[in-house]
Amino acid sequence: MARRWLWVLLAAWLALALTPGPPAQPVAITWPLSGSGVEGKVVVRGRTAVPRFQQARLEFQPLPAANPQATPHPQRWLPIAVLEKPVVQGVLATWDTTALAPGPYVLRLQVTLNTGRTLEPV
Repeated sequence: MARRWLWVLLAAWLALALTPGPPAQPVAITWPLSGSGVEGKVVVRGRTAVPRFQQARLEFQPLPAANPQATPHPQRWLPIAVLEKPVVQGVLATWDTTALAPGPYVLRLQVTLNTGRTLEPV
């Protein structure tokens, strides 16, 4: 009887261990993480490899120091890089922050498909 329970527990553990987690977002910035402090030249990592990829844009925007949780202004994005080739998982660009004032910034990654549709991480 004890052996049967052991097998049931082992089977349940294996089922949980082998169950895949939620699928990774196809378009994502994976580094730096949200809330990370960065300085100097920052290697921005992520992925943009989606079907019908045309180009990707990596941009940034300063946020008010008094309210770093503020919603970014839709018209104030500044370019970091335009990617003409998809990135499966790797370096998107190197962001030179040396000339930027200290404070909170937000990054945005947009992928444009050859259908005209734009994808952004959620």
